[in-house]
Amino acid sequence: QPLYPYEDIPTSLSGIGNLIQVNPQIPLLQQYPHLKQYIKTAIEKSVQDLLVPVAERSAKIALTTTENIIKKDFALDPEAIRMHTAAVHMVRHLTAGMAMITCREPLLLSISNNLKSAFNSVLRVRDLNE
Repeated sequence: QPLYPYEDIPTSLSGIGNLIQVNPQIPLLQQYPHLKQYIKTAIEKSVQDLLVPVAERSAKIALTTTENIIKKDFALDPEAIRMHTAAVHMVRHLTAGMAMITCREPLLLSISNNLKSAFNSVLRVRDLNE
């Protein structure tokens, strides 16, 4: 079962930071609590960088696949609204699944790199000030 229903997920990336929850029990965050803000920023930046190309690619593939399957499955169905509804649901689910599968590794790498650079710069500045 998904953590968030489809309707509750913001379509603009500006509200994505509110969905990110950081575990306060992480030892690094207990020692440096101000780093928590950099985690959300790193995740938001990574998602923004990858979302558009991954979503566009996934949507193109899902649309082509859905068109072929829906035309075949609903060829003899006289109600166009049923075909339309099925197509919308199928495209939505295929696109989401493909995007999640294809972006998992690049997203993990991007978040990791963004976190490393943010933490290094913040901790380096802090060490220089001490």
